[in-house]
Amino acid sequence: MKKLILQNFMFIVCLLVLISCTTNPDLTNGIIVFDYNKSYPEIDIKLSDVADVKFIKMGGINDGYLISSRHAPGNDLFIDTAKCIIYTLQKKRIYAYDMEGNPLRELSRAGLGPQEYKILSHFWVNTDKDEIYCYDSNRLVVYDTLFNFKRSIKFSPPFLKNFTPIGNDTLLAYSHLAFRFNDPAFPHSYFLLAIEGGDVIKPYNITFEREGDKMEMDNGYFLYYQSLVEQEDGVLMVNKYCDTVFKMEYRTKEVTPYFVDKTNYGSEECMAIPSFDIDKYFFFNVHSFPRLSPDIESRYYAYDKEKREIFRIKAKIYERLFNIIGLVNNQCTMNSIFLTMTKGYAAVYLSVIELQDNIDELPADLRAMAETMDENDNPILMLIKFK
Repeated sequence: MKKLILQNFMFIVCLLVLISCTTNPDLTNGIIVFDYNKSYPEIDIKLSDVADVKFIKMGGINDGYLISSRHAPGNDLFIDTAKCIIYTLQKKRIYAYDMEGNPLRELSRAGLGPQEYKILSHFWVNTDKDEIYCYDSNRLVVYDTLFNFKRSIKFSPPFLKNFTPIGNDTLLAYSHLAFRFNDPAFPHSYFLLAIEGGDVIKPYNITFEREGDKMEMDNGYFLYYQSLVEQEDGVLMVNKYCDTVFKMEYRTKEVTPYFVDKTNYGSEECMAIPSFDIDKYFFFNVHSFPRLSPDIESRYYAYDKEKREIFRIKAKIYERLFNIIGLVNNQCTMNSIFLTMTKGYAAVYLSVIELQDNIDELPADLRAMAETMDENDNPILMLIKFK
């Protein structure tokens, strides 16, 4: 009798598990499925629930350290967590700061010489080797972290919008211009590259549903999202012309679908964009242009990995400034453009003028900092470390 009861109990448990798997509309064959028109349950997640935040007044203005007041440092900022150094790219210079906002040193080697770079569009720091790699369109110029020249590496891929180092030897890269060059060496927009030489190790043939002209810079969309978003075990591959977000796993280097936006927005300017990822939640937001898509509003969502369910995050939406005012007020309104080159960190530059224009909407600690500054000061860095 006890054996029969146990068997029946196990059968019921298995049946409940099966039902929960088959009736969850937010997960299909292991792929997260999103529909903007669906009414998702709300969840109250604060930024402090998922991240630690530090406001840093960036100094050095009197010593020539001039930091742009544009909001999203993104790929232009790297944090060496072991040495507590912040590297920030400013036009053709890289500044090194300590974690209190004090300037340490400056890399300024723009020129045409063999130890110089002509164009400095991206950089990253290899903390294992204490080296800084500067991307100069057709080569990598390598310096040590004290900014001494070490070597130059031929690097032939077409212009890269985003890239993510995978270990010390390879890069996962996205080029929004690859299709225009008709180069047989780069037939696709996403590829795994060897750092030494830039040869393609593995191209990823991701089909775009909407061909368009794929020239994202024509309408400024180039600036509104990152094409590569890191997770703990891989990298998400995001593109405006594709409703599916793909994932490359670090272990296998294989790519599979991860997230699908099934919404017909009526405008290609609207899309669901992955923003960041932690152990419990996968976060994403719906980006819209009010002028081009007045019926679509910006929203923020969290996918609960344990419940396998999508929730809409409670938040007051400030359409201006990438919803930065909401972010500084502890709302979980992250955008992927704030993700830095250091996994697990995001950052936002807060210009003094914009802070003072919105002084009544700032939290007390940030308001106190802004009130002591003037328009000639460098911006405040909002440094976000995910838990």
